[in-house]
Amino acid sequence: MNATRLGAICGAAILGSVLSASIAHADVTYTYTGNDFTNIAGPYTTSESISGTVTLSSALPDNQVTLLTVTPVSFSFTDGIHAITDLK
Repeated sequence: MNATRLGAICGAAILGSVLSASIAHADVTYTYTGNDFTNIAGPYTTSESISGTVTLSSALPDNQVTLLTVTPVSFSFTDGIHAITDLK
């Protein structure tokens, strides 16, 4: 194999890896902490608020005006006593 052809192959491989790296994305985790509870009716023991996280495969668009359906990679919400997760 001559040097010119080897250089072209290496250049194509580097360009391909750079382009594929720019397309790759990481998961994005959003965190929620609710307002403190001000009134709880019934015999229920809880913490002061609800908190949780939702992890998505890509970020939500800025200033989303219309409703958007997303499928989370994972989620977890708790009131300090009970928890709801994707692990059930």
